[in-house]
Amino acid sequence: MHVITDAADEGTEIENGIAIVAARAYQCRVSVRVVSGMWTLTIRRSDNDAVLAQSSTSGTGDDVLRAYVSDGNDYAGNVYVRIVASGGGAEIYADAGVLQLGPCRAETSVVTDDDAISEWGRMEDVLLFAGMSDMAAAAEVQKNVNERAWPRSLPPDEFEIEDFGIEDFGIEQGGQDRLSVLFGGYVHTLKWRYLLDGGTAGASAHVSALVGESEFVTAGVVATNSLSYQVEEKDPLLLWDALEEIVEAGDGSGNRWTGGVYAGRKFDYEAASTTLDYHYRGGQLLAVHGGAMEPWFALPGLARLDDAPVGPGEITGNMVDDPRNVFLEEVEFVAPMGLQFRRRV
Repeated sequence: MHVITDAADEGTEIENGIAIVAARAYQCRVSVRVVSGMWTLTIRRSDNDAVLAQSSTSGTGDDVLRAYVSDGNDYAGNVYVRIVASGGGAEIYADAGVLQLGPCRAETSVVTDDDAISEWGRMEDVLLFAGMSDMAAAAEVQKNVNERAWPRSLPPDEFEIEDFGIEDFGIEQGGQDRLSVLFGGYVHTLKWRYLLDGGTAGASAHVSALVGESEFVTAGVVATNSLSYQVEEKDPLLLWDALEEIVEAGDGSGNRWTGGVYAGRKFDYEAASTTLDYHYRGGQLLAVHGGAMEPWFALPGLARLDDAPVGPGEITGNMVDDPRNVFLEEVEFVAPMGLQFRRRV
């Protein structure tokens, strides 16, 4: 179509009597060549002329106008599509107008295995795929539940068979079989559930609420931290990830905070120690008074690297600023007597 206006708010109706339904997304696009004037593409309700979506040109030349009706729309009925100019003497060429369903996210229902939950607890997972039919998505969910409901013994992803007579060629065989077992505390069950409570609140209030959603862990010592923190719940977010981000945020004064699950499956959240907890000397972790730490009693804390070169030390009055001091953020006991640390300055 070729349209020239004589006055403001003139134009043409592209199509009418188009039925749409509520809670579905729609998109309309029209290819245009603007000669002059400002033009607006609108999708309007037929019953009261209300605008559901619109898009305007920004200059002259070739363009594609796109207007979107979101899936939050609650109107079900007929609509019509118009293109109008803001003033007289406007000129436009328009072609290839299309109104169609827009892309929207589909979700399957929640699928569970009640026997597995009764035995092991509830372990949640959100599977995100693109371009699947409803039936294919439902089948993918059920397959995952069937495969993951119960513990299974599986070989490595890649393995080889060595013993097929190669000893005759003088090739040495592999060593003895070994078994490695990793024990994880109940803090790791926070990775099993997605959060329900989000929004903006004080950091400690978030911690109490999020821990309250756990199946196995309850709140222990939760010190007050009024730092205003926003937890974004739009995308799937695990309790573990949300709590880790809150702990790492510290407080409004820049102080470090710690969080972890200790005796009685209690999650403690409080300001980190600012005084020395340990000495690390000659490959050993020593208590602050000098005695050797029994590995199973070691907890996160501030350690002095006694073997580090002597330097200027801290000049701020804060022991954390001394380059010989490091914060042992994670402590892992490796049987029978070993310790592994993850440090943070």
